[in-house]
Amino acid sequence: MDKLSKQQRESLRKLDTDRLRARLVKAGAEEELVFTSEREALLEMMADIMLQPEPEPAAVPTPAEMLEMRKLEMQLKEKELSVQLEMQRQQLEAERLQRDVERQAQQAAQQARQAVQMEMHRQQLEAERQQQAAQLEAERQQQTAQFEAELEVRKAEIRLQELWANEELALHKQELARQRARDDQQSERETSLASQIKRYGDIKTCVASYAARPWRTN
Repeated sequence: MDKLSKQQRESLRKLDTDRLRARLVKAGAEEELVFTSEREALLEMMADIMLQPEPEPAAVPTPAEMLEMRKLEMQLKEKELSVQLEMQRQQLEAERLQRDVERQAQQAAQQARQAVQMEMHRQQLEAERQQQAAQLEAERQQQTAQFEAELEVRKAEIRLQELWANEELALHKQELARQRARDDQQSERETSLASQIKRYGDIKTCVASYAARPWRTN
C-alpha cells in the first residue's frame, strides 16, 4: 500500500470488500485465500497486483461481459456468504463444545464437591457414632463401678451383720452358760439343803426313837 500513490490508495480504499474480492479473484488470486483474509490483507494483495506492470489496455467490456462480471461478483458474494456461514457454524460449534466442556467441568466439580461433602458427612456421623459409643461405654463402666461399689457395700453390711450376729450368739451362749452355771449352783444348793434337812430329820427320828426306849435300871 505504501508504494501506491495517494490517489491510488484512496481509490482502493473506496472499494467495498465484496468488489475487492471480486477483483482479486478476477486478477487470478486464490479464492480460498481471498475469502479467508481480512480487508487489510485484501488491500495489500490488491496493491501488489496494481504495482505489477500494467497489461495492454483491455477493450471496453460488452454488455454480455458486464453481465458475466456481475454474475461472477454474485457468485463470489454467495461464496463469501457461504464461507461466513460456515465460519459462523464452526464458531457456534466451537462455542457449543466449549459450553459442553465447561458444563462437564462444572458437573465434575459439583460431583467432587458432593463427594467431599458426603465424605465429611460420613466422617461426622462416624465421629458422632464413636462419641456415642464412648459415652455409652463410659456410662456402662460408671454403672458397673457403681454396681460393684454398691455390691461391696452390701457385702460389707452383710459381713458386719454376720459379725453382729456372731457376737450376739456368743453373748447369748455366754449368758446361757452363766445361767446354766447359776442353775447348777442353785440346784447344788437346793440338793445340799434337802440333804441336810433329810439328815436332820433322820437324826431327829433316831433321837426320838432312842428316847422312847425303856431305860433299864439296876
